[in-house]
Amino acid sequence: MKQCLNTHVLKVDYYMLLSGTEAETLLKEQSKLLHSLYQEHKDNLSDSHQQYFDCSFELLDKQKARIPQFYGIWKVHKDEDSVRPVIACCGSRPQVFSTYVDYWLKKILRSILQSYLPNVETLIESLNKKFPSGLPAGARLFSINAVAMYSKIDTEHGLQVCRDFFDKYEDQIPSDALTEFLLEALETIMKENIFQFGDTHWLQKIGCAIGTSEAVNYAYLYVCLLEMDSLMDDFKAYMPYYQRFIDDRIGIWLLREPDADSKFNEFFSKLNKWGKLRLTCTGFTKSLQYMDLTVSINKNNNLHYKTFKNQ
Repeated sequence: MKQCLNTHVLKVDYYMLLSGTEAETLLKEQSKLLHSLYQEHKDNLSDSHQQYFDCSFELLDKQKARIPQFYGIWKVHKDEDSVRPVIACCGSRPQVFSTYVDYWLKKILRSILQSYLPNVETLIESLNKKFPSGLPAGARLFSINAVAMYSKIDTEHGLQVCRDFFDKYEDQIPSDALTEFLLEALETIMKENIFQFGDTHWLQKIGCAIGTSEAVNYAYLYVCLLEMDSLMDDFKAYMPYYQRFIDDRIGIWLLREPDADSKFNEFFSKLNKWGKLRLTCTGFTKSLQYMDLTVSINKNNNLHYKTFKNQ
């Protein structure tokens, strides 16, 4: 509990302490917002999607909707003692909408986002398909990781990116996806993220609502406009491969191309100036740990994969 307080909840830029009365008032307002949102768009939803909402609301009314709960998970894979903040929203009204938003975000992103990497099997398959005869001479691996991405996503910027994404790729989004409904639901989830920690109540001021279903795909979407509008095209002569698993990126950079180092610095700088995100990079290497794999370049310039084991 002390670690959660010191490293997360007590950071005034990210969380605001609420009195019991304030929390009760905000939770009632949140419930009204979500109810009004559903009623406004209900007639445009398919019968099965209406049934999902109606049955979920009926169940919550019977069981009494739960206030989202905050807890921390120890990052056992890290050298230093740290916890990942989670706001468990199961059994709450926001989670009903969050699950629905996530259903559509996942469906849309998998068909549009070129760098979308869902699992390690896809990583191996895509690398082998891209480089069936081995890597070009001078090719090196690199990975880039966002520091505390979920809590660092600026809410206003994140919501604007989502709106811009839906506007730009409107013709590729399924016609039965009610984009305005999804965007308004997402905004309410992100801006009205009220939770309980012990006997205290809090409002998350900035960052992704970790613990809600759509958090992962919201994080995917947050950087995709930057990637698709400039990074992947502007640097394709140097970067023949680039994929991202949420906040972890893996790529291959061609060091024998002219100005390869300065171009990589430019690439990294653009990523590092997106909103309030801050990134770390492995640099160029012949071997790195990514997801649960160790990916290596052997002496014949072929890629080798081995399940990563933490010593």
